[in-house]
Amino acid sequence: EILFEKSEMVIASSDLLLKKVKNKNAKKSLMLKNAGDFDHFNKAFSKLEIPRDIKKIKKPIIGYYGAIAKWFDANLLEKLLKDHIDKSFVLIGRIDNHDVEYLSRKYKNLHLFGEKKYSELPNYLEQFDVCLIPFVINDLIRATNPVKIYEYFAAGKPVVATKIPELE
Repeated sequence: EILFEKSEMVIASSDLLLKKVKNKNAKKSLMLKNAGDFDHFNKAFSKLEIPRDIKKIKKPIIGYYGAIAKWFDANLLEKLLKDHIDKSFVLIGRIDNHDVEYLSRKYKNLHLFGEKKYSELPNYLEQFDVCLIPFVINDLIRATNPVKIYEYFAAGKPVVATKIPELE
């Protein structure tokens, strides 16, 4: 509360956060949506070297990179894995969601690659046929403007996402 009152300006990255800021005693507020490094992720159009671990994965590949935490919808992922057994699902990122780890043992079409360097992400992204943002809709996600949508779009990839307010 004190920071809101003493700050010259409060910056929010989503409509929900801006609404909250306006309900405080902030002198000024600014909406500044997230963005991605277009040039870095647009490289996924340029026939990059295919990483060894994804070379052996059967196409089409439905991919995701980022944190695989409690907001990652494991129930939705399981439905997708069941409904699309002819497709490979590649998840890149640190896994803090044990349900997703369990699914990787249950379904052969789910491949967990762990964390990768930022510099390598375009190489993986180029191999994705479709990108996912499968987040559970909760208070955190309602206030989230996911950077990965800008990165996926910079690579010209189609994206399937849950109904995240900032993506509407």
